[in-house]
Amino acid sequence: MNFGTLHFQILHFPIALILAAALAELLALITRRDFFAAAGKYCILGAALMAIPTVLAGDALADEMAARTPGGEVGDLVDRHCDMGFVTLALAIAAAAVRVFHWGRLSPARAAVYGLLLAGATVMVVLTAHWGGMAAFGPDYLKG
Repeated sequence: MNFGTLHFQILHFPIALILAAALAELLALITRRDFFAAAGKYCILGAALMAIPTVLAGDALADEMAARTPGGEVGDLVDRHCDMGFVTLALAIAAAAVRVFHWGRLSPARAAVYGLLLAGATVMVVLTAHWGGMAAFGPDYLKG
């Protein structure tokens, strides 16, 4: 097994963890329960850590695909998916860094920064997953 194929086996973990972090933090805001805030912290930290090998394996997979393709091109869908993966990774790491370096309650300013980073990571992971689905299964994969 080469490193690139690992992408398919681990990609769902950071997707699920980013979405779980967003949901947990939203529930923490609504209910004011520390349990949800703690869950959000651990989910975004896990998501950021899992996103690193996921993005690196995806990049290796794109390189492997390019090596097997005449002209070395992998296509616009894969290129866009890769670019979006790196943006998602950066946002997840930044959000996790805010939570790790300020593990207790966040000040209003830090909470706003964290919220924006987490919202950005959530939007980007959904878009990145969609482009990955189009790259893997074709542009009409949602039509059945």
